[in-house]
Amino acid sequence: MIHDSIDILQKPFPTFASQRSQVLIFKPAKEVWNIVGQASRLPEWFPGVKSVTISENRRQMVTDADFVINETILMADPGLMRFQYSIGMPLIKHHISTIDVIEVSDSSCVLIYSVDAEPATMALVIAGAGYNAIRYLKAKVENNLIE
Repeated sequence: MIHDSIDILQKPFPTFASQRSQVLIFKPAKEVWNIVGQASRLPEWFPGVKSVTISENRRQMVTDADFVINETILMADPGLMRFQYSIGMPLIKHHISTIDVIEVSDSSCVLIYSVDAEPATMALVIAGAGYNAIRYLKAKVENNLIE
């Protein structure tokens, strides 16, 4: 038993992590995609984001605390209803976030927010913010506060 504990301590700590959260939204998938698939609409549904500026495949996000985050838009595919982006900053060695909208019925969809990041702690931070954002979006969309 003691040897197992020592063995665990001698193994390298994982530096990469992957997180995923999802919500069922009672609105058509295309309606939800029309919001999350447009990079410029992030402040409408992501709490803490004050503004964004789009230039080609770059999105610069400014938070409510005036912190600037630069992102590269990797994909905005209306056929797949998938939006992917990467955050570029010295603290983050690797990052990709994926937002998928999957049709469940004519009047509902699942919104999935996935994060892969290194260091692993950044995956938890980004995924936590993403989880909060998709829950916020669900409430706004289902209560017709955003179209």
